[in-house]
Amino acid sequence: MTKSPAVSTEVKETRLTLFGPPPLLPGEDTAAYDELLARVSGAVKPADVLEEIWVRDVVDLVWETFRLRRLKANLLDANAHRGLERILVTFLGWDDAKSLAASWAQRDRSAIKQVDKLLASAGLTMDAVMAQTLSADSDEVGHAFQSEAGRCSELMPAKHSDAKPATWHVARAGRLV
Repeated sequence: MTKSPAVSTEVKETRLTLFGPPPLLPGEDTAAYDELLARVSGAVKPADVLEEIWVRDVVDLVWETFRLRRLKANLLDANAHRGLERILVTFLGWDDAKSLAASWAQRDRSAIKQVDKLLASAGLTMDAVMAQTLSADSDEVGHAFQSEAGRCSELMPAKHSDAKPATWHVARAGRLV
Protein backbone atom coordinates (compact mmCIF):
# COMPACT_ATOMS: atom_id res chain seq x y z
CA MET A 1 0.00 0.00 0.00
CA THR A 2 1.30 3.44 -0.87
CA LYS A 3 1.79 5.90 1.90
CA SER A 4 -0.80 8.66 1.73
CA PRO A 5 0.40 12.25 1.48
CA ALA A 6 0.45 14.03 4.83
CA VAL A 7 -1.88 16.96 5.30
CA SER A 8 -0.30 19.81 7.24
CA THR A 9 -2.10 21.35 10.19
CA GLU A 10 -2.17 24.67 8.34
CA VAL A 11 -3.85 23.10 5.31
CA LYS A 12 -6.39 21.33 7.55
CA GLU A 13 -7.21 24.59 9.35
CA THR A 14 -7.60 26.46 6.05
CA ARG A 15 -9.90 23.74 4.70
CA LEU A 16 -11.91 23.69 7.91
CA THR A 17 -12.40 27.46 7.76
CA LEU A 18 -13.24 27.48 4.06
CA PHE A 19 -15.29 24.28 3.72
CA GLY A 20 -16.48 23.62 7.27
CA PRO A 21 -15.94 20.41 9.18
CA PRO A 22 -16.01 17.06 7.39
CA PRO A 23 -19.53 15.58 7.10
CA LEU A 24 -18.93 12.81 9.61
CA LEU A 25 -21.50 11.05 11.75
CA PRO A 26 -20.75 10.11 15.35
CA GLY A 27 -18.47 7.09 15.38
CA GLU A 28 -17.01 7.67 11.92
CA ASP A 29 -13.24 7.79 11.63
CA THR A 30 -11.89 11.33 11.18
CA ALA A 31 -8.42 9.99 10.35
CA ALA A 32 -9.86 7.81 7.57
CA TYR A 33 -11.72 10.79 6.10
CA ASP A 34 -8.56 12.91 6.30
CA GLU A 35 -6.59 10.17 4.58
CA LEU A 36 -9.14 9.92 1.77
CA LEU A 37 -9.06 13.70 1.35
CA ALA A 38 -5.25 13.71 1.35
CA ARG A 39 -5.04 10.89 -1.19
CA VAL A 40 -7.56 12.44 -3.57
CA SER A 41 -5.88 15.84 -3.18
CA GLY A 42 -2.51 14.20 -3.83
CA ALA A 43 -3.81 12.50 -6.97
CA VAL A 44 -5.59 15.56 -8.36
CA LYS A 45 -3.12 18.17 -7.10
CA PRO A 46 -5.66 21.02 -7.10
CA ALA A 47 -4.18 24.18 -8.55
CA ASP A 48 -6.77 26.66 -7.30
CA VAL A 49 -9.77 27.05 -5.04
CA LEU A 50 -12.20 25.72 -7.66
CA GLU A 51 -10.27 22.49 -7.88
CA GLU A 52 -10.09 22.33 -4.08
CA ILE A 53 -13.88 22.69 -3.97
CA TRP A 54 -14.20 19.92 -6.54
CA VAL A 55 -11.86 17.65 -4.55
CA ARG A 56 -13.81 18.26 -1.34
CA ASP A 57 -17.12 17.62 -3.09
CA VAL A 58 -15.88 14.37 -4.62
CA VAL A 59 -14.40 13.20 -1.30
CA ASP A 60 -17.65 14.02 0.52
CA LEU A 61 -19.67 12.16 -2.11
CA VAL A 62 -17.38 9.13 -2.02
CA TRP A 63 -17.54 9.14 1.78
CA GLU A 64 -21.34 9.36 1.63
CA THR A 65 -21.49 6.50 -0.88
CA PHE A 66 -19.36 4.29 1.37
CA ARG A 67 -21.51 5.29 4.36
CA LEU A 68 -24.72 4.47 2.52
CA ARG A 69 -23.37 1.07 1.47
CA ARG A 70 -22.38 0.32 5.06
CA LEU A 71 -25.71 1.53 6.44
CA LYS A 72 -27.63 -0.40 3.81
CA ALA A 73 -25.86 -3.63 4.77
CA ASN A 74 -26.51 -2.97 8.45
CA LEU A 75 -30.14 -2.08 7.76
CA LEU A 76 -30.64 -5.30 5.84
CA ASP A 77 -28.99 -7.32 8.58
CA ALA A 78 -31.00 -5.65 11.35
CA ASN A 79 -34.29 -6.17 9.50
CA ALA A 80 -33.70 -9.59 7.93
CA HIS A 81 -36.23 -11.14 10.30
CA ARG A 82 -38.95 -9.02 8.62
CA GLY A 83 -38.06 -10.32 5.17
CA LEU A 84 -37.93 -13.83 6.62
CA GLU A 85 -41.42 -13.37 8.12
CA ARG A 86 -42.76 -12.43 4.69
CA ILE A 87 -41.40 -15.64 3.20
CA LEU A 88 -42.36 -17.89 6.12
CA VAL A 89 -46.00 -16.75 6.03
CA THR A 90 -46.48 -18.83 2.88
CA PHE A 91 -45.36 -21.96 4.77
CA LEU A 92 -46.65 -21.40 8.29
CA GLY A 93 -49.23 -18.67 8.55
CA TRP A 94 -48.74 -15.30 10.22
CA ASP A 95 -48.40 -16.17 13.93
CA ASP A 96 -46.03 -19.10 13.45
CA ALA A 97 -43.98 -17.19 10.86
CA LYS A 98 -43.58 -14.24 13.21
CA SER A 99 -42.59 -16.50 16.11
CA LEU A 100 -40.07 -18.50 14.07
CA ALA A 101 -38.56 -15.35 12.54
CA ALA A 102 -38.15 -13.86 16.03
CA SER A 103 -36.41 -17.01 17.28
CA TRP A 104 -34.22 -17.03 14.17
CA ALA A 105 -33.28 -13.38 14.81
CA GLN A 106 -32.25 -14.33 18.35
CA ARG A 107 -29.96 -16.93 16.73
CA ASP A 108 -31.79 -19.92 18.26
CA ARG A 109 -30.08 -22.98 16.72
CA SER A 110 -33.31 -24.93 16.37
CA ALA A 111 -35.02 -22.01 14.63
CA ILE A 112 -32.05 -21.54 12.29
CA LYS A 113 -32.18 -25.21 11.29
CA GLN A 114 -35.94 -25.06 10.75
CA VAL A 115 -35.64 -21.91 8.62
CA ASP A 116 -32.81 -23.43 6.57
CA LYS A 117 -34.92 -26.53 5.98
CA LEU A 118 -38.02 -24.54 4.95
CA LEU A 119 -36.03 -22.31 2.61
CA ALA A 120 -34.27 -25.29 1.03
CA SER A 121 -37.60 -27.09 0.51
CA ALA A 122 -38.76 -24.12 -1.55
CA GLY A 123 -35.44 -23.76 -3.40
CA LEU A 124 -34.73 -20.47 -1.65
CA THR A 125 -31.63 -19.10 0.04
CA MET A 126 -30.85 -16.20 2.35
CA ASP A 127 -30.60 -14.10 -0.80
CA ALA A 128 -34.39 -14.44 -1.11
CA VAL A 129 -34.76 -13.32 2.50
CA MET A 130 -32.53 -10.31 1.90
CA ALA A 131 -34.43 -9.50 -1.30
CA GLN A 132 -37.69 -9.51 0.68
CA THR A 133 -36.06 -7.37 3.34
CA LEU A 134 -34.79 -4.94 0.75
CA SER A 135 -38.13 -4.75 -1.04
CA ALA A 136 -39.85 -3.89 2.25
CA ASP A 137 -37.47 -0.96 2.77
CA SER A 138 -36.71 -0.23 -0.89
CA ASP A 139 -38.27 3.21 -1.11
CA GLU A 140 -36.21 4.74 1.68
CA VAL A 141 -32.96 2.85 1.13
CA GLY A 142 -33.03 2.80 -2.65
CA HIS A 143 -33.83 6.47 -3.02
CA ALA A 144 -31.04 7.59 -0.67
CA PHE A 145 -28.49 5.25 -2.24
CA GLN A 146 -29.38 6.04 -5.85
CA SER A 147 -29.48 9.76 -5.22
CA GLU A 148 -25.94 9.93 -3.82
CA ALA A 149 -24.47 7.36 -6.19
CA GLY A 150 -25.96 9.20 -9.16
CA ARG A 151 -24.62 12.53 -7.97
CA CYS A 152 -21.17 11.02 -7.43
CA SER A 153 -21.09 9.52 -10.93
CA GLU A 154 -22.10 12.89 -12.38
CA LEU A 155 -19.00 14.46 -10.84
CA MET A 156 -16.61 11.75 -11.96
CA PRO A 157 -14.91 12.32 -15.29
CA ALA A 158 -14.96 9.99 -18.24
CA LYS A 159 -12.20 7.41 -17.92
CA HIS A 160 -9.94 8.86 -20.59
CA SER A 161 -10.81 12.54 -20.30
CA ASP A 162 -7.95 15.02 -20.60
CA ALA A 163 -9.96 17.83 -18.98
CA LYS A 164 -8.82 19.37 -15.70
CA PRO A 165 -10.86 18.58 -12.56
CA ALA A 166 -12.28 22.10 -12.34
CA THR A 167 -13.54 21.72 -15.90
CA TRP A 168 -15.37 18.50 -14.96
CA HIS A 169 -16.90 20.18 -11.96
CA VAL A 170 -18.00 23.37 -13.69
CA ALA A 171 -19.33 21.53 -16.75
CA ARG A 172 -21.55 19.34 -14.58
CA ALA A 173 -22.49 21.88 -11.91
CA GLY A 174 -25.54 23.13 -13.77
CA ARG A 175 -27.01 19.62 -14.00
CA LEU A 176 -26.53 18.97 -10.27
CA VAL A 177 -28.27 22.03 -8.93
